[in-house]
Amino acid sequence: MIAEDFSELLDALESDSAFHMSKPSFHRVSAIRRASTILGVAYLCNAAKHHFEAMWPVSVEHVTTLPIPFVLESIALARRCSVPGVLKRALYELARAPIGASDILDLGLPVGSPYSFGTALSEDDVVKLLHARNWLIAGG
Repeated sequence: MIAEDFSELLDALESDSAFHMSKPSFHRVSAIRRASTILGVAYLCNAAKHHFEAMWPVSVEHVTTLPIPFVLESIALARRCSVPGVLKRALYELARAPIGASDILDLGLPVGSPYSFGTALSEDDVVKLLHARNWLIAGG
């Protein structure tokens, strides 16, 4: 856990209802989710999970042509904090992203990022993404 995560967690503890009632930024949600998971603050962990899932709706009716930001960070956070619905949706978003297939192989998170506790994408993920992308391009 980094200091910024702990600071966000303390702020959320001090103003409990403000976090629950607001629409916090991705960075705030991810910091609180990471810190509350590590420290076992269940009610904030659940609230952060709820906000995180709201950023990544899984139903088809919510899919738009606009890309959702923080895809790699969301994949890493969803994997680390066990949020499979977000992981599935974020991987789908990455599969349909307007980047070349070779660029998928080069994706990574910057060193020193709070998300860089390992690679966001495994080799298995890359194979599945390339397969899904080919399927989408072929018209499903």
